[in-house]
Amino acid sequence: MQKDPHTVYGTSYGNSIMHQKEKAENHLYQTVSGAETTFRRKKAEITFRPTNAQMQKHYSSVFPRNETDMHFLECMEECRRRKAGSMVQYMKNSLFILQQDNPALYNDILCFYRKHSHLGRLEPQSEDYSAFWMRAQLLQNYRSKVIRLYSLLADYRSKRTLCALLENWMHLETVPLQTVKDHSLQIFDQDFMPDAHGKKMVNLWASEGNDIRNFIKAYGDVYDQIVCYTHTQEDALKLTCGLRGIKRLQIFTSGDGTPNIDRDIPGPIDFIRLHGEGNELQLLDCCSAQLAAYRPSLIVSACFGYDAVFEIPERILRINPSYRIYLRYFGDTTAASDYYLIAI
Repeated sequence: MQKDPHTVYGTSYGNSIMHQKEKAENHLYQTVSGAETTFRRKKAEITFRPTNAQMQKHYSSVFPRNETDMHFLECMEECRRRKAGSMVQYMKNSLFILQQDNPALYNDILCFYRKHSHLGRLEPQSEDYSAFWMRAQLLQNYRSKVIRLYSLLADYRSKRTLCALLENWMHLETVPLQTVKDHSLQIFDQDFMPDAHGKKMVNLWASEGNDIRNFIKAYGDVYDQIVCYTHTQEDALKLTCGLRGIKRLQIFTSGDGTPNIDRDIPGPIDFIRLHGEGNELQLLDCCSAQLAAYRPSLIVSACFGYDAVFEIPERILRINPSYRIYLRYFGDTTAASDYYLIAI
């Protein structure tokens, strides 16, 4: 009877192969584990807190009065010292650590970027980290604008919100987003805009009517008029059905043209809600006369692109320098989303 070669050689040969495999796996584990340990240790040890001389030289517009100010300056000093490639590598290392420590959150982050492709791609399996590169290059090229925005923000809640965005972009930290998130889901802040008696509100673009419902929930049926803009007649019909029963409602349809609030609506407007899906700067231009002459309260989505939160305030203040700028966060705590600039 022919002998099975595995019974002849199975014990010594098989054990040798298994030993080599285990040795290779252990070496790989120790290498990865060692790199992970080194990264964690350096992360804990490295500080980017600027010296007094560095603050005077690079951050003269930010006078550090508290730990929020110092936290922001540390973020800016890290951006100044690191090259874009180094920042991306740090983000990749942070993502790898997250995969080990919290696989569910890791998967949620990857799903988030698949749904929000305008923020870049994040596909570690194919070595596609364009989302990280977009952030790193923005922080390298826009550092002066980031510092200017921090100086412009009118309260420390806004400044903490900006710091939370930076922590999420640079280090993938989610706790700061949880800390600054507004859980009220009400973007019409009555501390800024206490009443709407006899006032006019414009919503551009109005898709499902959520902003209109929030407006009425905040102020009741005391307004003078609500004006909405939609892309198509079909959108207008859906909006009309969705907002059935709401009084003094007017809907404009732009078609393929650019809306023009200054042309369409005579007289002063009191509230403008802009949701431009990445075209917020163009929409600001279409109501620039209103902003310059009457200074309506303004709520603008700033999350459609990393640069929007820096470019939008500059455009607003170029039109009317008397505005005060605030930043509020209503989004997910997995990755930065749904933040708004409020100009009063």
